[in-house]
Amino acid sequence: MKKINTEKQFPTMESEINKLTTNFGASLAWFAVLCLSFLAIMPFLEFYEYGFLNYLTNKATQFWGLIVMEITSLGGSIFLANYLLTARKKNLLKIIVNDKGAFIFTPENKIFRQFLYSELCKSNGYEPDISVYINYKPVTTTVLKIHRKNSSGEIIQEIMSFHWEYYALKNRFALYQHFLKGIQIFRPDLKIQQYALNTFHLNPD
Repeated sequence: MKKINTEKQFPTMESEINKLTTNFGASLAWFAVLCLSFLAIMPFLEFYEYGFLNYLTNKATQFWGLIVMEITSLGGSIFLANYLLTARKKNLLKIIVNDKGAFIFTPENKIFRQFLYSELCKSNGYEPDISVYINYKPVTTTVLKIHRKNSSGEIIQEIMSFHWEYYALKNRFALYQHFLKGIQIFRPDLKIQQYALNTFHLNPD
């Protein structure tokens, strides 16, 4: 087996936003906002053309149906628009993987979460210390499962995810791969799941 040279410099890797994918997804979401807004306006136009009282008197069932549609569409458009604006600002996170571990920074450049190699622990059971989990529904997401001590000193399994809403990363796969390489170099005592090694095209220790 090829042994990794632990003396070789371990470069820092930083996340890169995939602007094309991000903008495309955001455009679809804002199009949905416009569609919901249009549905919310339709009842007003209908009432204006026919007359509010006339509509209520002669088409009571349809009137209340339009009212429900209007409230639902308006509420949905406001909720979705607010969500998109909040997610755009809140989830502009940056990931850095270096010789210490992986760090997730807030838009204010403060550490939001960190996964230090020195804090990683062995699992308590027969499962690998580090493993990968891929969820294919509703969209494909890849996360790592690691083990660390909680505040009470108990070793627990944690999810390490480089996924968040609104922004798509161009090099998410490479960031996971780089972190696992760091474990191989700086924590060779930990066992990485074979499936994780295969997924990220890494040689076993």
